[in-house]
Amino acid sequence: KRLEDRVTQALRNQLADAALPPDLKLKLRRLLVKALERFPERAGEAEQQLQLLAKEDSSRAGDYDLRRALLYHTLQRTDLARALLEQVDVKAVADLPVLKAAYLVFIEYGMPGAARQCLERVTEGDPDDLISWEKRLSLLAAMGEEDELRRAIRRLLGGASRVSVSGKSIEALQLHLIDSLWRSVSRRLGAGTADSLAEVIGLLDTVDRETQEPQDRLWSLWARAFVLNAQGLMTERDAVINELTALAGRSGQPIESLEIRFPDGLSISLIAATELLRQSAPGAGSVVSANAPEGPLSAPELAWAFEVDPRARILQLETIGDANSDLMILDSLGTIHRVDRVTGKLRWSETFGVPETNGAALDSSPTLGGTGIVISGAFHPIRQSGSSITVQQMMAPYQIGASGSAWSQGTVPGSWINAVKVPRRFLVDGKGRFFLPTGRQIEARSVEGGELIWSADLGQLGDDFAGTVAPGTASPELQVFLQGGRLLAFSPENSVAAAIDIESGKLIWMRQLADPTSA
Repeated sequence: KRLEDRVTQALRNQLADAALPPDLKLKLRRLLVKALERFPERAGEAEQQLQLLAKEDSSRAGDYDLRRALLYHTLQRTDLARALLEQVDVKAVADLPVLKAAYLVFIEYGMPGAARQCLERVTEGDPDDLISWEKRLSLLAAMGEEDELRRAIRRLLGGASRVSVSGKSIEALQLHLIDSLWRSVSRRLGAGTADSLAEVIGLLDTVDRETQEPQDRLWSLWARAFVLNAQGLMTERDAVINELTALAGRSGQPIESLEIRFPDGLSISLIAATELLRQSAPGAGSVVSANAPEGPLSAPELAWAFEVDPRARILQLETIGDANSDLMILDSLGTIHRVDRVTGKLRWSETFGVPETNGAALDSSPTLGGTGIVISGAFHPIRQSGSSITVQQMMAPYQIGASGSAWSQGTVPGSWINAVKVPRRFLVDGKGRFFLPTGRQIEARSVEGGELIWSADLGQLGDDFAGTVAPGTASPELQVFLQGGRLLAFSPENSVAAAIDIESGKLIWMRQLADPTSA
């Protein structure tokens, strides 16, 4: 830190030289901002330098404003962050690392359109970034932007980007394309207007061009016959039904066992499907959705309800236990609850979170003065047990949003609390354990009571995993997958993959997949 202080002061001294050429001044000021962003106590100076950069380098003002908005967000100045995020023109931002960090923040502030533009800019600027392509496709699907989603998938399949797509990836993209077409078809069938039904026929023509898989052809033919029936075109409907029956019969299976399976998981027997098609045509506007269950539904009755903290939202639900008797619920404050599925009774609940030190050492139990903490100008009381309280205990109840981290000034003058990462997801292995990735740390815990079984700190396993993220930017989440007896971890931040033994938590191997993107 002393060396960084000397470098920072040297940059300040150079910038004080009035005779400094403008281009060199910009370069030095950018370096100073990078140095300042590493320390939250220097956030005020970083803010001033970013404002100066926006004035001195107006062609890149959007880059500096977005970076300043991320700084406000990390400091939990949500009022300033929101105001600045609403002003930023994402299309004018060229800094790809900043755009990658910003898309999750835009989502958190309810600006999915801007998040979409961030990922568009990233994939246009770096077509080889497969991870950003995956995020872009996922976001488009979540937003219901099916037309844009299909255009992006076709770009990847057509080789318009430089991304090297493997055979399995091509197959997966084709499946996503068909799934998207079905979602568009089912929405229009549900609308049931004359215009929406006419649009369905065009979409089904696209399905027939995209795939010749028998199962896809079956649901495509059924949907086509459904539309023709609704339009009162009985001759055309019967011709399609005959084609549907002939195609299904080629499987050689008894007709009683044949089913039409739709991409969203719905299945219906061929006999029931054809009977439904031969019913009298409903009028426009009253078409039954292809997703609607058969038969009348009884009035729903509430069996039980479980509420998380009012400040939190539920992120994940998983069934566990014998015969899937219980639910595990993760909320956005990092709290996991185990609940009985039948009664709704809470079995246990615990809040998880670890300090995000970016590789720096941290005293796990600092003693703090006062009885509360100030966050965004509001005082929050702390219920303290004993003479000291851990950073995890103090900060976990006050975490916000998708970034999973927060910075706040402590009650001791001049002190700062390190950011705390809260878990965004967990994995269950079916053997009484769940795995919790938080920051660069992975924990194995018992589903019975949440007790710790083992913990692996990937930041301590090697330099590759111990990268540094500036406080002014959001860091991507660690991706974790279960495969056999191993836990596979991937850090999008620096493209490092590792395998961990799920029984012991020991590292099996670690590899650098690509050069990490420089900040």
